[in-house]
Amino acid sequence: MQPLFHNSGFSILRYDIYEMEGNRIDYLDTCKGLLIILVVIGHAIEIVNPTHDNYFLKLVYSFHMPAFFVISGYLYNPNKWNEQGFKFYIKRRMYKCLIPYFFFDFLYGLAAAAFIYQLNWKGVIAETPYIIKHSFSIKVNYVPSWFLITLFFSSLFLYWIFNNTNTKKVVSVFFALLLVTIAGKYYIQLNYPRITSYLRFALRIVLCTEFMLIGQIWKQTVDQELKKPYTVCICLSVLLCFSFFFSWESISSFTIKYIIPFVITGIAGTYVIVEISKRVNCHPLKFLGRESMIIMGTHQFVRYTLLYRFTEINSSKYAVLVYLFSVIILESILIPVLNKYTPKLIGK
Repeated sequence: MQPLFHNSGFSILRYDIYEMEGNRIDYLDTCKGLLIILVVIGHAIEIVNPTHDNYFLKLVYSFHMPAFFVISGYLYNPNKWNEQGFKFYIKRRMYKCLIPYFFFDFLYGLAAAAFIYQLNWKGVIAETPYIIKHSFSIKVNYVPSWFLITLFFSSLFLYWIFNNTNTKKVVSVFFALLLVTIAGKYYIQLNYPRITSYLRFALRIVLCTEFMLIGQIWKQTVDQELKKPYTVCICLSVLLCFSFFFSWESISSFTIKYIIPFVITGIAGTYVIVEISKRVNCHPLKFLGRESMIIMGTHQFVRYTLLYRFTEINSSKYAVLVYLFSVIILESILIPVLNKYTPKLIGK
């Protein structure tokens, strides 16, 4: 593959370093481990601060989910998938994203029927068709499921872009999609009830595709003139300053106040977390990164089942600690069980 930019001080990263089948990139596993911890902590803080009027929440939500998509775009290999063909690629994406989406969403639907609505086994069975119906609609049963279904469609969109666009034009495609996202956001504000939910779903896919394109551009180009410590300081300053002007930035509900600053913090935050990960050799973080799919797909079960039944915990000063401790217990049980008995259902 040719570089996106010629004669501009940029050079290609070698693909064979990153695309060897069966190998993992340690610092990206560490990066995903740090990000999934931020996701869980952010959801824990929401319990005691449902208004999201918290600087830490604003800071975390300004980059943690964009970073997951940037990493996914970074790992995408256009040459490999173009050679394999779309049929093979879509099967792979279904295996990695779509099947886990239905599995986790359906699993939560059953848990909700049993624990939240306190139905007996007959009631759970009777509720099953409605759970399946919600999984097939954009109104998912389990809120974090938005990530997997969005990743699936964004990945297909990314394949289409690289299969139909010269790599030199990828930056132009990115800015075109950015304009579409900005226009769509202001169109949503006109509040057409019948189309808003579908428009939010479509714009979410477009926005996340933009972050995946950023990851691909990042992978293909390295600025040799910028010193990394200097760049990290700039990115960290941008991240800390911009977050003051955000409200609660959520891709899932597309409640993003400023699109362009959000894209900037997504890039800056990803760069900072990646550079930190390169300097941290922590096996527990790598483990969490490798199991981030399971954690993403199950950690909120604690909030929507246990804490829903025992509402007094939510008002306790120990609510965050209780939530985090409960998630640790839950994941210590689910990770080995799901890996052993349902690997094909969780994309492994």
